[in-house]
Amino acid sequence: MFLEQDAVLGLSRFVAKYEAYVREMKAQKKEPVTMLAYLVEMVQ
Repeated sequence: MFLEQDAVLGLSRFVAKYEAYVREMKAQKKEPVTMLAYLVEMVQ
């Protein structure tokens, strides 16, 4: 049960980071990568 909550918390944290990244890219007039590509970058 706790692991599930941690996973949800981690996912919402990741989504928040991704949304911040997208806003940053749009502010710079750049095309943001997809969420999957962003996740792959984070993992490497």
